[in-house]
Amino acid sequence: MKISDRDIKLIYVVLSLAIILCGYFFGFRKLTAANEQLDDEISKLKTRHATLRTMEKNAKKYSDDTVVYNDNYDKIISRFDTGYSQEYSILFIKELESKVDTWLSQAGLAQTENIYTFGQVKSTNPGSEAGVTVYSSDYKGYKTVLTLTYQTSYENFKDLIEYINNYKYKCTIDSMSMSYNSESDVVSGALVVSQYAITGKDRKFSNVNINGILNGSDNIFSSDIFNPGENADINNGDKIMSDYDYYISLQPADSNLDAVMVNKRGDMTGGSAIFSDENERQEFYIRFFEEDGVYYAQYSIGEKKFPAEEFDKGAMFLPGDYLSFMVLSSQRSGDEDMAAVDATIINDTDMTLNIKVANEDKGNPRFVVKSTSGDVVIYE
Repeated sequence: MKISDRDIKLIYVVLSLAIILCGYFFGFRKLTAANEQLDDEISKLKTRHATLRTMEKNAKKYSDDTVVYNDNYDKIISRFDTGYSQEYSILFIKELESKVDTWLSQAGLAQTENIYTFGQVKSTNPGSEAGVTVYSSDYKGYKTVLTLTYQTSYENFKDLIEYINNYKYKCTIDSMSMSYNSESDVVSGALVVSQYAITGKDRKFSNVNINGILNGSDNIFSSDIFNPGENADINNGDKIMSDYDYYISLQPADSNLDAVMVNKRGDMTGGSAIFSDENERQEFYIRFFEEDGVYYAQYSIGEKKFPAEEFDKGAMFLPGDYLSFMVLSSQRSGDEDMAAVDATIINDTDMTLNIKVANEDKGNPRFVVKSTSGDVVIYE
């Protein structure tokens, strides 16, 4: 079959159109898409270039600002404690009473609550890749609420507010009620205080030993008869602070507590206690002795003795694995605070008498050991 010139020309036209269409679909469109992608990348690079140029011009300012911001950040974070516990709450209450001479008759300790978690912060810088995390932290914010019932003078009431507002760690007064008796110059009421803490791996929280407060036993199953058997000299005698046989408390004579009190640990009735509220240095005598495997104690403050009757026979008690005596002292309230004791300590037993002196005023000690007899070890 012979193809005419006309048909040949038509075939050429069809082939040409086919070649053009294939070039468009398989070549031109891909080149156009690639060109658009390049234009987009060029636009981004131009933005990035402009940002870097601006950053380069302001490099010193950014560096100086970073130092300032880091310093401000550290200052803000340092205003928050590194953790919290009920021991911290008790310490705060104890400090509050002693610093502003306020009687806190009741205290409610709420559970610490997690109120904020520091999350991840994405970059908003137009020159940075979208969604890039520029800040992350394991910090968490906590709040502890204290409900306190107080009674104080008008002047001390103002000091109370100032002390809380200017406390070394962040705390706020959420609410307060008050009433004033003009005749006695007494302000009384209740206040709710929130204390805040920020925790994190680089913010180490160390709990506290509460000196001058009887805080029971670390283990309710530990008694004068049974003892878990830890050595008394662990941590410089700190174990004695929660596990002792007898104790003496030394406080300012003008405080709400007796200036001197000696008692047996766990004596809730006060039958073994002797007291003195004299603002002076007094003679304190204590003796532990043993007869036929039975242990006895006797002690006195000035003319006051225990046991009051048949003092020489002493009072029987059962020591644990070690014999221990706790001295709960306190800081002087001023130059007129003279409450103190000169101690004579006698140990006539087959055990070492371990004595822990806590919270002593180093400049003017309240507990002065005049003499000792027998095997006695004193931890300060």
